[in-house]
Amino acid sequence: QAKARLAKDVRAYALAAIERHSQDGAANGKEVEVDYAWHAYGRWQNEMASIGWPVKLAIRVLYGESFPEPGSHAKAEEAYAKAVDINPRRIVHRVEHGRTLAKLGRYEDAERTLVEAIGMGSDVGDINDQASLQEAHRIVAALRTRGKTRGRSHSTTDSLDLKTGLS
Repeated sequence: QAKARLAKDVRAYALAAIERHSQDGAANGKEVEVDYAWHAYGRWQNEMASIGWPVKLAIRVLYGESFPEPGSHAKAEEAYAKAVDINPRRIVHRVEHGRTLAKLGRYEDAERTLVEAIGMGSDVGDINDQASLQEAHRIVAALRTRGKTRGRSHSTTDSLDLKTGLS
């Protein structure tokens, strides 16, 4: 029950931050960075899209909690793209954008985005950037191994676990 409430709160706080900063930025005539709010919203969209309807139904029945929207990998992709536009130097935004592009079946775009993130390796700011770069390497390797990119043929039944890079 607590996780269901927290999930709703994360979405609400991310959207509130985006709205507040967009109004503040417009009122003050300056760009306000809200890249992490867009990132959080993208993460929320991905997570909700990954939860199957039986689990959502069980949460509603057992705890009386429902989610304001079902979640969408397409909306997550848009949110991560916005985060990258606002702050292109944050590696984590690019990696999550690439992962989401792969979930959408846009394998070439995913590889290009992830390779760009890997190319930023000299800009690693902290341990989170290091972890993100390792994840980018794993996903690119999985895409290439499974023949999802670089013009290789692949079966439509191939599975790709984008969390571990294994099927």
